[in-house]
Amino acid sequence: MGLFSHLREVASGRNFIQNQLVDNFNKTLSRIEHSKSQKFIEDWSVLCTMNIDRLLGELFFRSGKLDEYIGFVKHLSQLNEARIVAIYKLLLGHFVATFLSNQSNQEFLQIINLSERNFKKGIFRIFEFTQDDYVTYTRLHEEQIKEPHPGYAANLHNEFLNKGFGVTAQKSIIAATAFMPFLVNAYKSFIDCLTEMTSRRMTTGEY
Repeated sequence: MGLFSHLREVASGRNFIQNQLVDNFNKTLSRIEHSKSQKFIEDWSVLCTMNIDRLLGELFFRSGKLDEYIGFVKHLSQLNEARIVAIYKLLLGHFVATFLSNQSNQEFLQIINLSERNFKKGIFRIFEFTQDDYVTYTRLHEEQIKEPHPGYAANLHNEFLNKGFGVTAQKSIIAATAFMPFLVNAYKSFIDCLTEMTSRRMTTGEY
């Protein structure tokens, strides 16, 4: 294959994935809009979706030494709509588990009269979790509690490769170490946005 043909193929594949991400993003926002959920669940879901979308852009369309360790870019041709949804759900589960592991967040849910059960139920309904998705979430959450890093990061990275790209690989601490900062930064961006929004909502009495 010539250089220009190769570049066109790469660009075509990238455009397909970007279009799939945009399509999934819009479908998710539509479900949130029509979910008739409690306002906090709607806000949480919107901000989570925005940050997941941004994170996937960073993971899928970057190049350099880190990607050699993380290993997603070289498998992009394996992505399709269903696999992108599967990756979204893995990240959503990570955000939910991380959010609920914070005692202050648990207390805030009590303040706005939202139980942890109903919070998870509302979020998972919007993102159309199946029983299998919930089983995966529960297993990863338990692993996150037992071994936050690097064991959990390695397991989550493996789930990405398996469910997102159809790739079976050995768990890699090197890959997990490269992967984890992206998750940490994405969650921090999400929680900063959520904190600002909840503060505003509480001030105006919308919660």
